[in-house]
Amino acid sequence: MTRHILRIPWAGPAVALALLFSTVDTRPAAATARESFAAPAATAGPLCITESWEFGRAIGEWVEAWDDYEWTVPGGTEEEILRAAEQLDNATKNVVQTGSRLLLCLSKYLD
Repeated sequence: MTRHILRIPWAGPAVALALLFSTVDTRPAAATARESFAAPAATAGPLCITESWEFGRAIGEWVEAWDDYEWTVPGGTEEEILRAAEQLDNATKNVVQTGSRLLLCLSKYLD
């Protein structure tokens, strides 16, 4: 993680969401976990495990892209900086898309 990321106002909630909705397990393990929650899910509806896993993964990729961009800017060539900026832009779009899907899934559980 970079030293400047915690100065951004939304970094705290983003890190909290990433920790809350991310898993350390692989995708098959997440599918196994989903099956273990099958009984409660039958009464409460499907849990948003897939969406939260994808969102956590997207946050991790975004942090890696941000770190790559921050290391490239000071001494990188124009081509390297543009590549890192494009990678960061794509990671940001992925976070927005997966976050939107997660929010839509979670909104079903609001009363």
